Amino acid sequence: MQDIAHAEKQLFAAAQLSPRLRRVRLSGFHEQLAQITSVLLVLPTSLWELHLDVRCPQRLPMALQRFSALQSLRITGNGSSVDWSGCGAPLPKLAELRLDFRRELMIDPEDAEQPGAIHELSISTALHLHSATGLHSLELRAKYSEGVRALLGGLPALRRLRLDIYECENEHAQAAVTALSQLPAHVHYAFGVHAYRGHEENYNYPDVEEYPWLSLPPMAHLRGLTELCLVGLASLPLDWRQLPSLQRLTLANDSRWAEEGNWDVIEFEWGTGPLTAMTALSRLDILGKGDIDDPPIHGALPDAAELATAPALARVHADRAPTGWLAQLRALRPYLELTS
Repeated sequence: MQDIAHAEKQLFAAAQLSPRLRRVRLSGFHEQLAQITSVLLVLPTSLWELHLDVRCPQRLPMALQRFSALQSLRITGNGSSVDWSGCGAPLPKLAELRLDFRRELMIDPEDAEQPGAIHELSISTALHLHSATGLHSLELRAKYSEGVRALLGGLPALRRLRLDIYECENEHAQAAVTALSQLPAHVHYAFGVHAYRGHEENYNYPDVEEYPWLSLPPMAHLRGLTELCLVGLASLPLDWRQLPSLQRLTLANDSRWAEEGNWDVIEFEWGTGPLTAMTALSRLDILGKGDIDDPPIHGALPDAAELATAPALARVHADRAPTGWLAQLRALRPYLELTS
């Protein structure tokens, strides 16, 4: 009875919202999928922005048809559960879309853990989203599939993209780079590669004795690449110093996997030479999770003198960097925002 009363209170509150309301975010609800649909059916149709940080019902797109003025839609509560087929053209004014195909760790009523999972974007969903002809900004977090390639190839108004590929292996990285290279020149994009044993601690990785390093293919031809993020056992592309449009580089690893003094797991092949060709690089983040008493991470850091040659570099963060490295970089670039 208490749950019913709470549900009725939620519906009443949603129905009383002002018809001038422009932004709504739904969170919580646990597994109350029918309640989420009910709330959507009484929200004001005037919404411009809707953020669904909930487990979405399968027939969500049918409920979304009410919001003909909707310009921004964020589905961060496991977008893979949504069935876009059979619901007509999606939202004629939709300009921004964020789809997250991760399902986070769940705790059921008996306190039993269910590992999180990461799903693929289906080709049928990608083809249906092609009818969003005004979509100019897309953020997608999923495993790589042919659906990713199909979606990117059918959005004529796309201008900004963030693509994060999870459980990424060499062939996925190659396919994703190929898909990005086929985007029009005016599209600017951020690319996130999440290899095994990154920061996705609550996801059910394959149980193998040794996880392979991911080697990124050449990427210097990606003229629209403004941000590159590598998480887990992933190596920099060999031509990373020739990325002319790259503004931000993030490398994230977990030093707790480097046990018994074996720090190879967090070493990167930085190469040698000045970074004068990276005229857009303004920010570098090197993130290494670990305990506060862990030793400094040496292998994960580039040469300070070479890093200082990046013309536009304005901010560097390096977890647990040695004091000598920090002092050298600070001396070479005294106005650099430097944190550790």
